[in-house]
Amino acid sequence: MTMQSSKETLKHKKTILIFLPDKEYLKSITSLVSDFAKTKKNLCYISLNQSSQDLLDIFKENSVDCSKIYFVDAISKTTNTNIKNDEKTIFVSSPESLVELSISINEAMNKFNSEIVIFDSISTLLIYEKESTVSKFIHSLVGKIKHKGANCVLTVLEADSKNSAVKDICLFVDEVLTFSEYSMKSLGIITNSDFKEMSI
Repeated sequence: MTMQSSKETLKHKKTILIFLPDKEYLKSITSLVSDFAKTKKNLCYISLNQSSQDLLDIFKENSVDCSKIYFVDAISKTTNTNIKNDEKTIFVSSPESLVELSISINEAMNKFNSEIVIFDSISTLLIYEKESTVSKFIHSLVGKIKHKGANCVLTVLEADSKNSAVKDICLFVDEVLTFSEYSMKSLGIITNSDFKEMSI
């Protein structure tokens, strides 16, 4: 597939799974967020890996525009149970609390008028849950995000590419890419003009 044909195809895609390199995970996710932040669309970042504050610090250090980035943070409460929701973040008790996580994602999409949702990450969810549970949860999540008319980006480590849950998830997303493919093709959904052509 050429870069141009991929760009045309992705204009009407809403859900993308991206395999990120294990050794350059943080660098890759920062680059990914930076690209989507440039669209000036409200972005909801669901983090099962790092606290929202740590992520904000990393993004700002790398000159990422964080003005329209909002969080569902499933990490901070594992070390500070007294932390409260604020104007840009909804906190979940832990990555294992799937019902709470699902409710919080729905709340965040409504509260922050989310147009892009980044889920970080399927690999982390697999640490806490059975493969079948992860597959069902992501399938349900994708359905809810699509129903809201938002775009969804799912991330997973390349090391988990042969996992049965990941293979199943690959079947119901619109596009599956490695991070290098994403970088080379630029997806066609990271510019204002292309984003407007997607049916949001």
